[in-house]
Amino acid sequence: MRRLMLAAMTWAFLAVPARAEDLLALYRQALAGEPSLKQAEAGLGASRAAARRARGALLPGVGLAAEYARQRQDFDGTPEEEFDESSIALSFTQPLFRRDRRIGLEQAGTEVARAEAELARARQELMVRVAERYFGVLAAEDDLELAVAEKKAIARQLEQARQRFEVGLIAITDVHEAQARFDQAVAGEIVARNRLDAAREALVEVTGPYRGPLRRPAETMPLLPPDPDDPERWAETALARNRGLEALRHAVAVAEAEVRKARAARLPAVDLTASVSRLDTGGFFGRTGETGSIGIQLTMPIYQGGQIPAGIEEAAQRLAAVRQQLEAARRQVARAARDAYRGVVASVSQVKALAQAVVSSESALEATEAGFEVGTRTVVDVLNAQRELFRARRDYRRARYDYLLNRLRLALAAGTLDEEVLGGISRLLQR
Repeated sequence: MRRLMLAAMTWAFLAVPARAEDLLALYRQALAGEPSLKQAEAGLGASRAAARRARGALLPGVGLAAEYARQRQDFDGTPEEEFDESSIALSFTQPLFRRDRRIGLEQAGTEVARAEAELARARQELMVRVAERYFGVLAAEDDLELAVAEKKAIARQLEQARQRFEVGLIAITDVHEAQARFDQAVAGEIVARNRLDAAREALVEVTGPYRGPLRRPAETMPLLPPDPDDPERWAETALARNRGLEALRHAVAVAEAEVRKARAARLPAVDLTASVSRLDTGGFFGRTGETGSIGIQLTMPIYQGGQIPAGIEEAAQRLAAVRQQLEAARRQVARAARDAYRGVVASVSQVKALAQAVVSSESALEATEAGFEVGTRTVVDVLNAQRELFRARRDYRRARYDYLLNRLRLALAAGTLDEEVLGGISRLLQR
């Protein structure tokens, strides 16, 4: 059932000639609805709204109040009467000195910058996540392709072993060994198909349904070392440009502003106030009148039960925690940049070595098959040589995917990953 559902999602448009999907196109498709990215976008929107609210706290405020009531009056010596009473008042307030609000406005702007860095980081992480699942599908397709090819090769060897046994050239144990290897290959093919289904589902989970086959690295794909060829320079770049570190530096600035805002709670608040009101009262003592006022209002906390010192201490401790978080992130980012650099360098060497291993395994299989024909090698020797060849081919293809992924991880750690970098990787994939 799961396989059928995946096929329905991924290949919904088989009636249309399929075109190969490339990495950059699938990333852009993921931008439309990936939940973690939408979460970061919503966070940025909330921060911008908070900045507008902080700015509004320094602007004039105008309020309107109105009241209507039906009164009943009964005094000694006067007849009982009922009458209407209404009032309306218009008030105006302009903050003149609000140190905490000024700091809050600055803090809100820094929070917007932090949210922007978080969004940029989320986009970079999405690029790597799409690439990991993209190449995961390619690796799973390779595993299935090689599993099927290995099963066919073992089937041919099994048939040949049976024929040789019938004419007395080999023992029955060789036939049993070939049969066991064939059964293992059948089981391996089933596992490979399930893994391919799971890999495709993982990609669809991030990007949504896609239509065609995925583009693969060209055989002539260049294997380039990192530029600059120095892990320490990559670590320095990461410390300066990594988006996660940038967001944490802004978080430290926000926490510092929170300390200053807590201290500003001790200062007086000065507002310009003005009001106009009208009162209309009926009845025996009824009157109608208007009043107006304008003035300066000062408020200053004298004693608040220790809340202000406690608030300052709380903000200071939170600042200390964020600073330690930044320091831990700096160390982790520098290490990640060095690790990614070494990963690219190792991948280049590994791809070259495994390419030679494939050639050597092919030669070894040919020699073993020739020896089997003349009786100097057994069926087990041939089966082992076949297994080594298919293993070398699988490892070679995976090493090529790892090389491309390590390049993206290095750019992520260094903070240089963007659509241009991802497009460069995508252009290395052939139709």
